[in-house]
Amino acid sequence: MFKGLSFSKVSFVGSHTDSTNTVSTVLMDFAGNPYRTYDQEEHCPWCNNKLKRPTQLTLAQKIATKLVIVVSDIQRVFSRPRANWIHLRFEKNVPEPTDAEGGKGVNSSGLLRAEQQVEPLLSAGLALVREVLK
Repeated sequence: MFKGLSFSKVSFVGSHTDSTNTVSTVLMDFAGNPYRTYDQEEHCPWCNNKLKRPTQLTLAQKIATKLVIVVSDIQRVFSRPRANWIHLRFEKNVPEPTDAEGGKGVNSSGLLRAEQQVEPLLSAGLALVREVLK
């Protein structure tokens, strides 16, 4: 997939046990998703309207919200921790330079070859993350 790159290292950053289920999703939708983030600048991706907090919740919506919280707390006990972020490091397969090229690992201007490869590696890493998230 990444010609000329070798996988070097993986690290996991942070962890969480949050998860969802169909029952909780349906109940939160019924309750109007009162805990959604409404202070963000983005608009609704479907209708392009600004996100607004739900008005006063009905008693049924309040009960549904409380039920979701209880179900989520129970589910969290049985959920395994998962990483928040996965960092992957790839290294470019570069042949060792000869003395005519400025010595081992250094080009004629004195910059380390690794410093020159940061941009392509970032691009490759971002492409991999996009592929994984599809």
